[in-house]
Amino acid sequence: EKDIRIGDSVFIEKAGGIIPQVVKSIPELRTGDEKEIKPPDKCPVCGGKVGKLRPEEVALRCLNPHCPAKLKRALETFVSRDAMDIEGFGEKLIERLVDAGLLVDAGLVKDIADLFYLTPFDLAQLGSGIGQRMIAKLLSEIEEAKKRPLHKLITGLGIPMVGTKTAKILAENFDSLEELSNATIERLKKIEGIGEEVARSIVEYFRNPKSKEIIEKLKKAGVNMKSREKRLDVLKGLSFVVTGSLKNFSREQVKEFIEILGGRVSESVSRKTDYLIVGENPGSKYEKAKRFKVKTISEEEFLEMVEKKAKMKNVNLRKVMNVVKGT
Repeated sequence: EKDIRIGDSVFIEKAGGIIPQVVKSIPELRTGDEKEIKPPDKCPVCGGKVGKLRPEEVALRCLNPHCPAKLKRALETFVSRDAMDIEGFGEKLIERLVDAGLLVDAGLVKDIADLFYLTPFDLAQLGSGIGQRMIAKLLSEIEEAKKRPLHKLITGLGIPMVGTKTAKILAENFDSLEELSNATIERLKKIEGIGEEVARSIVEYFRNPKSKEIIEKLKKAGVNMKSREKRLDVLKGLSFVVTGSLKNFSREQVKEFIEILGGRVSESVSRKTDYLIVGENPGSKYEKAKRFKVKTISEEEFLEMVEKKAKMKNVNLRKVMNVVKGT
């Protein structure tokens, strides 16, 4: 629209007085060396066609379902802490897996589900730096990942427009991945926090034959697909912040524990915070809580409070703890 070319001189102004905005090019200053900006017509990695998934989209994407770069990014999402949390599978190892062809069959890149079918022999082919001890650890991590809560699997699938927060909402409203996969746009829209576009994206993902194939492979591998995350109301209406190291939980575990019990966890203390849980070596949040007159409690006091509230609601805390710990 603005006919801006590579090498152009342009007129810039502050939009809203703050953000620099390119208003227009200055054609009279052109030397003839300027080049028109042409959208790419092929993927720089695999050479496949590029295009838009929907007409209204701006971004161009590689449309080749077997693109190695897409597989690498999909795997990075799948093994990340917010998703399946498979320790040891960093960016470099994933690149080696894909580049070595271990996730490639007759020249065709496969999918995230193949992680659960890797063997010691497969990993040994990666060469230097991958000894027997590391192989055993990687395979152990993969096995543990099969027990992850449903919301982590949903996050790891990489459904467009579905991040960690939305994945948790879905896991709280559906008993299984199968039930979610059969949900209609209308049903999804009735859930607080799920809008029209997100609902449509979810339905389109599960209609895709490739998605169905991935889910079937994950199911056969023994990956948990049932929800254990129905929100309880033990801590409903209460907001928590955590500082310092806890004895019984990692930071992610205590967050999940509170959320399953119906509470909310924030990263920073505010006047709306109900409790600051104080562990060993607390940080600046402790001083801020005192300034805001937020009640501070130890980990032991927190657990005692939760136990009392759980008894009143007839909630089995041991089961909740097992879900959080993955046991």
